[in-house]
Amino acid sequence: MPLLNCPECDLALTERSYHEHISYTHLGTKCYFPGSDMVLPQQNDSRMTAELERANAELGGGQGDGGVFWCYWPGCHNGVHHSYKGIEGLKRHLRTKQRTAYQAEAEAEAAAPAPAPAPSTDDNTRGRTSQQQASGDRSRPDVPRILDNVQQAQARVSEAWTALVKAQNELIEAVRDAAAFNTFSPPAAPATRASDSNSDTESAGDGRSDRDGRNDKQRAGSGAGDPETESRVDQTESQGVEA
Repeated sequence: MPLLNCPECDLALTERSYHEHISYTHLGTKCYFPGSDMVLPQQNDSRMTAELERANAELGGGQGDGGVFWCYWPGCHNGVHHSYKGIEGLKRHLRTKQRTAYQAEAEAEAAAPAPAPAPSTDDNTRGRTSQQQASGDRSRPDVPRILDNVQQAQARVSEAWTALVKAQNELIEAVRDAAAFNTFSPPAAPATRASDSNSDTESAGDGRSDRDGRNDKQRAGSGAGDPETESRVDQTESQGVEA
């Protein structure tokens, strides 16, 4: 199996090891974790990894509950924090992020046009040289400004995601409160129609009893055996029943 040599350290590696090697080693001298300003005098992957862990923990990442390790690099995975089962997995991930940012800046600097030659003392060529130099300055990308804009955009995405999660939790609580309110039912009003009907019946019965009593008294006062008196009493009873 042919071996591949690392362009930075000339280490001979198999193809798989080579791709892993260049993905998270040779991390440069400037730390690209948002918020870190560390710049090393020379490349030192151990010190750079320690700084990446420190900056990540400062934002709330690192070891969490359940023995997992969280990445809090702003904007990583579209602002969704993600975890790894071991610390080595988190370190490898942070080094890969660092290596990607370092390589992107190196490629941008390599793609920038070469510096314009020194101005000529010849009056005929001095004007052309100045024009070429101005054109080169305009086409050269402003790498620090571009990286700063990227970091600001990542921070805004992270803040927006945090606000979205908070709003979602508030919505869930509101739905739960509404569901709890809908399950409440007021007590039923007592039934009164049956008792009212019974009262009406009793009142009607009491009225008939009173009329019967008055009729009996009339019979007793008038004397038994008087045909005319009995006729009037019977007529009064008949009228009371019809009423």
